[in-house]
Amino acid sequence: MTAPAPKNGRADLEQLVEGSPFIAFRLTLPDSVTTYVSPNVERIVGFAPDEIIGVPGWWREHVAPADRTRMDEQAALAMAAHAREWETEAGFLRRDGEPQRVALVVRPEYDAAGTPVEAVAYAWDITDRRLTDDRFRRVVESVPNAIVIVDQRGVINLVNTQAERLFGYSRQEMVGKPVEMLLPASLRQGHPAHRAGYLDHPTTRAMGGNRDLHGLHRDGREIPVEVGLNPIESEDGTQVLASVIDISVRKAADAALRAAQAEAHRANLAKSEFLSRMSHELRTPLNAVLGFAQLLEMDELTAEQRDSLDHISQGGRYLLELVNEVLDISRIEAGQMTLSPEPVAMADLLPEVIGLISPLAGGRSITLDGTAAGCDAHVLADRQRLTQVLLNLLANAVKYNRPGGSVTVACAHVGGGVGWVGCRSG
Repeated sequence: MTAPAPKNGRADLEQLVEGSPFIAFRLTLPDSVTTYVSPNVERIVGFAPDEIIGVPGWWREHVAPADRTRMDEQAALAMAAHAREWETEAGFLRRDGEPQRVALVVRPEYDAAGTPVEAVAYAWDITDRRLTDDRFRRVVESVPNAIVIVDQRGVINLVNTQAERLFGYSRQEMVGKPVEMLLPASLRQGHPAHRAGYLDHPTTRAMGGNRDLHGLHRDGREIPVEVGLNPIESEDGTQVLASVIDISVRKAADAALRAAQAEAHRANLAKSEFLSRMSHELRTPLNAVLGFAQLLEMDELTAEQRDSLDHISQGGRYLLELVNEVLDISRIEAGQMTLSPEPVAMADLLPEVIGLISPLAGGRSITLDGTAAGCDAHVLADRQRLTQVLLNLLANAVKYNRPGGSVTVACAHVGGGVGWVGCRSG
């Protein structure tokens, strides 16, 4: 018995595409240059692929003039709303000049910034065919969204498998019934008026219009949804194609995000309240320390004692300034911390900073060379912030120094009216 010859998969695929009633093509956006079109295009519309590929706006130019503006508006609305797809139909001029009616499904693709860059589209001939013919049903079935087609009376004419999955009904249970069966009770009464108003001015309504919409599952659950609407002209008049997607996961994520933001806000308020309370608690004993230091200044003290007392007073006043700033925490939280630039004499500031660091340096037997205290430079700065910077600089120089090492503070003019202060540890 002779084994069957292996099939040519590519040839089979090409044969399948050639026999398909659907034209598939890809476009770049916004110039609408066709980069691919299925080979069956010549059989369906009379033009060969090489006459279409690479020509900007080819498809639009062959749409019937009466439909061009409407299609342009539909495309603009859909892509402005970042719709994943939109559907329409239009007249089309074949090569032989014969008009035909085509249905179109367009699926835009967006870059990271949300700009449409490409689109994949499917078109098929619906000339002299009813809306519910087998060809259209196959396209509806291939769409990943739930599709519900409703006539002018509000009666469901067609649904796809995705609609069965979304709403929990079989298509036999939905077709021929009022579309209001798929709506929560709170929306049913007003829906016929909305539907009539839409049919008075039928236009494409893209998904994502920030409307709070819900569908009703067979088990009674309300499902948050987004709905896109497209009017479709048929022999029976205008029908409405509703494309529905379940946004339950997105809604849950949004709710979780809002809860997290609320919790972060509560935590931030608690932090601010804690800092404010603690700054008050810190200021009370600190004022006592400064008060007793002032009393000690009135006593007879040795030179060494008075020098130590000066360190206590100076450090206490600096710490009090920092605590007072914490009291103004609301300004910091709002990102409104202001600076107060003023001319600062380094000859006054450096001895103050060096004096505050001296006890830390002495505790580690580190020599602190303060010869730069005689610097005659002036800088334009916020005195409090500059003090913090210099304290951090010298504290790090001491902290990361070797035991018995030294820290030298230098101050110099570097030209152009610019001053320089730095330190060297060793």
